[in-house]
Amino acid sequence: MTWLWLELVAEVPSRAVATVPVSRVDDGSAAFLAFWSKDLDRPGRALRVDARLADGGSPATWVSWCRADAEQSYAFDDGAVGGALRQSLSRPWPEARSTLLVDWSRIAGAIAIAASVEGIADDPFARIFPRQLLRVDAGMLGFIDAPTGPGITRYGSGNPWPWDRYAGQVT
Repeated sequence: MTWLWLELVAEVPSRAVATVPVSRVDDGSAAFLAFWSKDLDRPGRALRVDARLADGGSPATWVSWCRADAEQSYAFDDGAVGGALRQSLSRPWPEARSTLLVDWSRIAGAIAIAASVEGIADDPFARIFPRQLLRVDAGMLGFIDAPTGPGITRYGSGNPWPWDRYAGQVT
């Protein structure tokens, strides 16, 4: 599993490996999704995200950014988190979805991107974390396929969900 640090910020930060301009739907203000290398210490309040999100190329123009306030987080195995994961798997998969992890066992949010607002309108993670709806130019964020198999567990405790293969699996 390859991951990066990610945070929604007001200005382009230094040392970011990628930034994606977004606009907040509620007030039209500009912001940036900033990605940092996992080799850095946690930059500010950034969270771990599946690195494929930074690859670009998807038609997504809508972002559901569900993020805990301050330093609040939940155990990844919390019942509410498990329920949101199951609900996510039971619905049509958007262009990408990833949990946002604080550390090896704590979740503080989730991100989903879709080509239409309907694809993320009822984000199960918005029941747990405050949500901001964002707009982004098509092609700026990448695809993340739905995870394979019936499970909702992570592959390795430090990896953002979903992950679609196990180490050694040929794809």
